Amino acid sequence: MKKLLTLFLMAAGVTAALAQTPVKGIIKDVSTGLTLSLVNITTDDGKYGTISNSEGNFRLYYGRQTKKIKLSYLGYFDYEIPLNDLPKDGVYFLEPKSFDLEEVVITNTPINELLEQLIKESKARLTSPLVLNTYYREFVNFNNEYVQFADGIVDYRLRKKGNKNNIKTDVFIKQSRALHLKDYKEGMMYLRPEDVRKSAANRCEFDLITTELLKGNTYKKYSFSIKTQQDSEGQTLNTISFTPKEDDGDDYVEGTIVYNPETNLILSMEARRFLSDKEAHSYNMLIARIQMVDFYYKSIFTTQDNEYRLYYASLHVAARIWKKNGYDNTYVFKNDLVVTKTGKDESVFENGIKMDKRSIYEMGQNYSEKYWETGNVLPLTDKEQQIINSLEY
Repeated sequence: MKKLLTLFLMAAGVTAALAQTPVKGIIKDVSTGLTLSLVNITTDDGKYGTISNSEGNFRLYYGRQTKKIKLSYLGYFDYEIPLNDLPKDGVYFLEPKSFDLEEVVITNTPINELLEQLIKESKARLTSPLVLNTYYREFVNFNNEYVQFADGIVDYRLRKKGNKNNIKTDVFIKQSRALHLKDYKEGMMYLRPEDVRKSAANRCEFDLITTELLKGNTYKKYSFSIKTQQDSEGQTLNTISFTPKEDDGDDYVEGTIVYNPETNLILSMEARRFLSDKEAHSYNMLIARIQMVDFYYKSIFTTQDNEYRLYYASLHVAARIWKKNGYDNTYVFKNDLVVTKTGKDESVFENGIKMDKRSIYEMGQNYSEKYWETGNVLPLTDKEQQIINSLEY
């Protein structure tokens, strides 16, 4: 009872510390009028943040000391605006930077050594110790029908250990909700391609590079190119593109790694399943076989007030699983992690529930307020809201 009361008071305290009326709006490219997703929206002190959804919409609750908000996005000029001068129509325009023509980078450094150097220097610069307050959500689709949704407020205490700056995290969940399709039989639905407890640590270990490109010298199976661009302010960005050398049906990926060549800090990693003309390989998984149908991965990092950290991570996996007894189904999993606040006050871990499951869904119902309405989350699109409306607690 005491623990429940403490959790309730904590939630009430958080709500009281934030402005009751959030900043809402939609973000667009000033040149094209197209909406922009995954724009980083933060307060001027960098303490509170969120991102825009796939339709460009966002909602930001902020501290009472906040004077301005800042919008930032790779390839665009930062936009800082006072709270007393927000656009009345709620439309925020970002101006794309004017880049010089792309130039191919010629380097004598072997690609594996370059990637290892980027990881080493990026990990060294990651702010630590650091508490990441995040909003985490999960969608599960079964044979073209959404059957589960879960989200929650998850705190990661991030620390670096040893000479190699290995990333370690403690994970506590503050609030959560879990919905499912009525009368749906769980089956294998507790399977998850990503463990929420390891999500932040894996991204800060730059797992896309270490597991997909460097592990077992896999990089030798890929072709790499490096291009550089410089904007009108003199900032340079390098983009490493990679694609498989051969199309043999294996589970290869293709994607990009963007980094700042002056600091060697990795700014984003993106990969998707390579579209092969051949049937994808399948693998034994205990009593069944599994085949990767689709894969999409994205991580974005930011540097603000001399703090280098993760601010967004996403994973989308579709897999076909079948058995000899006729069981043959396709599962689609989509996870999003949004960093909504950062700090070095580790006392937040004195209260909360230690995360001991792979997924938010398994943690069930545990909330004292409708945090999805009163806090900084990834806003639902109309389609996503319809999905949730079709599910029940």
